[in-house]
Parts: sequence; structure tokens; C-alpha cells
Amino acid sequence: MDYVTIVDMAFNDWLLAHLKASNWSQAELAKRSGLTRGAVSNYINGRTPAEGALRKIAHALHVSPETVFRAAGLLPPKAEADELTERVEHILGSYKYPETKERALAYLEFLRIEEEKGEYRVKPAKHPASSETS
Repeated sequence: MDYVTIVDMAFNDWLLAHLKASNWSQAELAKRSGLTRGAVSNYINGRTPAEGALRKIAHALHVSPETVFRAAGLLPPKAEADELTERVEHILGSYKYPETKERALAYLEFLRIEEEKGEYRVKPAKHPASSETS
């Protein structure tokens, strides 16, 4: 799923963008979040969810609660670099085992060192269909 950035967007528009990016219906969000279909419909129609509902939405969408709180206007916006840092913190925080967090951090450090040496370059991803014809 592409990450949806908050830029002067109403919460319901932000939520709709996330649903579209995830290819989810309102019913799917309700199921994954534990909210009722009616509640999700209310949020899509402009009602701002309470804190508990925002946390459930964050969990279902696999984004940090802070991101959802910002989308709902409950926290001030952050710069893009801060949003990326927040995403990394959220992902690291979602790991069950400390060893997994350490491995992820070691990999990030490896990438940083390789980039500094000029040895790491991001290559464009090939579309699976194009590799079959090559």
C-alpha cells in the first residue's frame, strides 16, 4: 500500500484515501478494526472518531496512532522527514521480539554505511511480468 500523506486533508478524505490505497471497503475496515459499520460510515461522512476509535483505525491500517491523530486534527502536522521517522518507529515497535528489532536496526545501519561509501544504489523494481519476457 502506498503511504497516504496528510496535507490539508479532512479526516474523512484521509480515511477514504487509505481505504482506496488498501482496496478495502468500509465493511472491511470495520471488520479489521473492530468498529461497527455504522461507526465507519459516520467517520466517512465527516464525524471525527473518539480516541479509542482512532487507535483501532491506526491498528487496522498498520499506521502509527500519531499519524491517525494528525489526520483527525488532534495533533499538529509534522514535516515529511518526521513522518518517515515516525513510520520507522512504529514498525520497530510492532516487532514482538527484541532480537528482531536489533536485526532491523543493524540492517538500517548497514544501508547507511553502504550509502556513505557510495556502494549502495537503489535500483528500480522490475515488474514481474517484464522479467518473464526478458
